[in-house]
Amino acid sequence: MTLFASFKKTKLVSSLIKIAPFSSPKYFLRNTKRAAAVIFVLTLSVAIVSFITSMVDSVIADAKKANLKPLEYMSYVTPASGEVFLKDAAVVEINNIDMIDKVYSVTIQHTGFTSLIGSASSLVVIPNNVRDISQIMGSMGIEAAGRLPQEGDSYEIIMNERLLKNKGLKIGDFIENGINGNETLSGRYKIVGSFSKDIMVSFANKSAHLESLKQNGMTGDNPTGLLLIPKAGQLEKMNDRLETINRKDTTVVTYSSQNKIRDDELASLNRILSLVVFAVLLILSISISAMIYVLYLSRNEEFGIIHAMGYQKSFIRDLILKEIISLSAVCWICGYVFSFVILAIFNQSLLAPKGQTLYFFTFSGLVYTLMIPVFVVICAAVPILRRLKKWDPITVIERRE
Repeated sequence: MTLFASFKKTKLVSSLIKIAPFSSPKYFLRNTKRAAAVIFVLTLSVAIVSFITSMVDSVIADAKKANLKPLEYMSYVTPASGEVFLKDAAVVEINNIDMIDKVYSVTIQHTGFTSLIGSASSLVVIPNNVRDISQIMGSMGIEAAGRLPQEGDSYEIIMNERLLKNKGLKIGDFIENGINGNETLSGRYKIVGSFSKDIMVSFANKSAHLESLKQNGMTGDNPTGLLLIPKAGQLEKMNDRLETINRKDTTVVTYSSQNKIRDDELASLNRILSLVVFAVLLILSISISAMIYVLYLSRNEEFGIIHAMGYQKSFIRDLILKEIISLSAVCWICGYVFSFVILAIFNQSLLAPKGQTLYFFTFSGLVYTLMIPVFVVICAAVPILRRLKKWDPITVIERRE
């Protein structure tokens, strides 16, 4: 009786003969209990990494949007630190810049809101002439619901709907420093309107801070700030020109200057995220690869019989690679989809009611999660194939005898 014939009657060989040609999905379908732990851990790892990167990227995007989105439409200039009012020379120079379409005298303040990882702030524009609010909003493409702040003794404000959700407020409510959680806006303002356009900015009719300065005798002929609307297509050129004005007397806030500040602030967060994610990826990949290696060690006898059936080592090598790659690919897809389910539940239950934004798909999330199956394939396949190269199928079969 030949070596192959002696094994032909065994249950294992009978099972293998039915799998012709050999199929990696069929193996895992027939051996779900043995592969369940690997599939679960690999799928969960992808889901966790996707969730973490989506959360961090959402924090970064929200922080940038709050500070940068308004600056896609305008720029503003305020006095240098320690000064209250702009100096004559700065006002004259700014008014003579050709690229500027409109110049509005304003007071610039900020209002606080809760982000995914803490407190943040967005712009509050308070024109010296309350009628300028409608013109500034119009230049930014903002349409109001409710009404605009009006002249009078009361303090009124119109805010972005997301900000109102975040603060748990509505039209008719009041916001006040020291009363509404992390509120940084001085004074007590009645909310008279809102708007849905995704620009984190608010507009008020008067500045409580400026009024207190006037009451203390601090007045000036010049404004505390200038808001600048560029001519069509001239924003970048206007900002370049603003960068050349005297910085001893002024603070210039443009899209490019704020973008650089935010990039510098978030660079350390990105570096920490990259290091943490890479460490997690490496640990998970090595752990999962060890589980896969043990799984394939238990199939030593099976591969010996396959070789006895006439298949070469190259066929077994290709079969192992296909199995590991297909397993990693399927788990990546399942984990990535599962992370979207988790993110959707998290967003609907916790973030959306607070006016916060969660980005489901991010490029970094895609890259980081794809690294898991790549690392797993490399870390698992290399030791298995190295062992296969030194492996003696005859010895394996003789041990069964």
